[in-house]
Amino acid sequence: GKANVQFQNVLKIDENHLPALIGLAEIAERRQNMKALLSLTQRIARLDPGNIDARARLGKFYMIGGDPAAALDQAEAALSRDPDHIGARALKAAILIKLGDRDQALALAQRVMIDDPGNPDAAAVVATAQANAGDYDGALAVIEEALAVDPTYAVLHIFRINILHNIDRPTEVLGAFESLVRGLPEVSAFRRAYAFELIRQDSLEDAEQQLRAIADLEPDSADAKLDVVRFLYETQGSEAAEQMLRDYILDDPENGALNLALVDFLRGEDRADAAFALLDRLEASKDQPLALRAKNKRAALLYADGSYQDARQILDAIVAADTSNVDAYIRRAALHIDQAAYDEAVGDLRAALGYNPDAFKASILMAAAFEQQGETAFAEAELVRAYEASGKEPVVASAFAKFLVRSKKLERAEQILVGALAAHPRNLETLSLLGRVRLDQQDWHGAQEVAKILQALNAGNAAPVAETLRLSALAGMDDYDGLIAALTARPEFAPLESRPLAALTDAYIEAGRATEAINTLKNVLSSDPDNYDARLLLARAHMATNAEAAAEAALINATDVDASRIEAFGALYNHYMVKGRQKDAAEIVKKGLSANPQSDAMGVLGADYLLSVGNREAAFTRYEALWARMPNDPIVANNFASLAGELRTDPETAQRAFEAAKILTDIDNPYFQDTLGWAHYRIGEYATAGGILEKASAGAPENGEILYHLGAAKVAAGDLASGAATLKTALEKGGQEFRFAGQAQELLEEIEAGGNEL
Repeated sequence: GKANVQFQNVLKIDENHLPALIGLAEIAERRQNMKALLSLTQRIARLDPGNIDARARLGKFYMIGGDPAAALDQAEAALSRDPDHIGARALKAAILIKLGDRDQALALAQRVMIDDPGNPDAAAVVATAQANAGDYDGALAVIEEALAVDPTYAVLHIFRINILHNIDRPTEVLGAFESLVRGLPEVSAFRRAYAFELIRQDSLEDAEQQLRAIADLEPDSADAKLDVVRFLYETQGSEAAEQMLRDYILDDPENGALNLALVDFLRGEDRADAAFALLDRLEASKDQPLALRAKNKRAALLYADGSYQDARQILDAIVAADTSNVDAYIRRAALHIDQAAYDEAVGDLRAALGYNPDAFKASILMAAAFEQQGETAFAEAELVRAYEASGKEPVVASAFAKFLVRSKKLERAEQILVGALAAHPRNLETLSLLGRVRLDQQDWHGAQEVAKILQALNAGNAAPVAETLRLSALAGMDDYDGLIAALTARPEFAPLESRPLAALTDAYIEAGRATEAINTLKNVLSSDPDNYDARLLLARAHMATNAEAAAEAALINATDVDASRIEAFGALYNHYMVKGRQKDAAEIVKKGLSANPQSDAMGVLGADYLLSVGNREAAFTRYEALWARMPNDPIVANNFASLAGELRTDPETAQRAFEAAKILTDIDNPYFQDTLGWAHYRIGEYATAGGILEKASAGAPENGEILYHLGAAKVAAGDLASGAATLKTALEKGGQEFRFAGQAQELLEEIEAGGNEL
């Protein structure tokens, strides 16, 4: 620390003083401050192009940055001036092994170690070669010898930790972390990694010690203190966490981040009165920035409670008092977006970005406003800005990737997520999303790679996400034997949970081993006879062996086990209808409705039955009631609107049918399009109706009803010749039982009569 001050004083007098810059670079390297080290090294190389040490160090940065060609240029430039330079030779060896030239790299590194025993860069090359050959103990021995010479070389410590992880020596992993922290006690990042490993191995007291040490090392970091608070909350409960947080606040009473964290804590503990009382005190602070932050927090809490007007008034007041308050602009923009006031939102966000161009939250909201208005190109541009401004923060990368997925740009989404992981390699959400994107691309091996990384993290929900990705990838590759092996190897196999049991059943069926599925399910039911899911799966397995009677019995048993669930009723109904057993279908609907009189799903089955037996009037009444409760269900909306168009002629019902059919607009199904087109026709929008019905008839060219609707729309729009031709085709396709034969014939006669009069 004293040396750092002296060097800085020299640079105040002469900013290009090379010895001072070199000294600061050495300090930065010892402190593992890579950002400062890179900047200083670049300055030294620029001021003194012949400085071989700077060349070698700069080459190392290029190599770490993934540019081995540029790194090799620097190494060769250094060696051209001094062929025996230890650092440049070690760097070249490291580059060669990265480029795959193992033999030359190993020979060069071994010569370096003869001249400089324990050289850490050369040791890393030799250890890498041995580890790649499977000689892990030999690699560890080389690393330990080098660390005995220089215990502060972090790369070797981390290499040793990774090897020990890979060969599953958890106790030695902790010892390696302890050595790393002892050698570099002031580097918080290493202590943080050590704490995570201690938590993973359930050494909670030692983990707490490390987190507290980080908070001591970073006295100005609220995040470090809050890490301790969060840890105590998870391990010792809310009382210990609150006490720790209040102790930190006592040491720093005006710390806004800590005080506002206490507000959030109190709110999370359902102590809203205490949270708002604390906000009252903070808002009265003489520290104006803290007071405004407290007001912003109050607005956020009111917004979360749905008190939009109160939140808006506070935000307006903040902006009036501080026209550069970026947080207030962003929060007010979120309110505008919720109320579909997109122009106002964009105005606030432009103001926020004007004061802080790197406010990535503003760019994310701007993208949301543009996307809501259909301006996807502008939305993407804002997300690019947010992604870069945030330093590829995981939350921004996830928002950007999800937007790209919605835009069907899966490859671009994958690129964004991979880039974010380069900066934040352990982020669970980013890894999970990358896995799902690769599954969507049917990149099964890529999804498995992500699953392996998640499994190694062993943090939070990583394990179940990893398993889901792994099992999905096996299913995607049709590796059903592998899928079965993976599922039956689960430690909780007996008794099985519903999701893995379903996956196992499907895997057995797809592998042509349905009998094994039946035996497994019977074993589950022998110990858990009320397992509803197992009975449903048993029916599926029986159907796969064409044992329809056994499948039916399993479903009936499921309805007896739990009549409040409707899956078995639905499966039985569909089975009976396919088999033409309408009486049995009616009975199962009756039984289901009796057990679940308020179930809309059972109501849909009842309405479908009425429709199937030709009782269209009763079906219409039922669907009308269902649509009132389920306006976003496309099947209910379609059937209500379709029956309304057939059974009712009054304008009010036609308008209601049109409102119902709107939900079908983006669904690529000719029968839904027919309903939508006819709904437009019924309210007099003939040209729009014709366009939609043309698309419907292209999807179902043999359907007489759709052709009749299209012909009628053409006639109404004044295209009599084409309309008449379409109506004749409708009659031909509809056949002798065509329900709309009379209406089609009547229209044709009207066209013919009109032509004769003309």
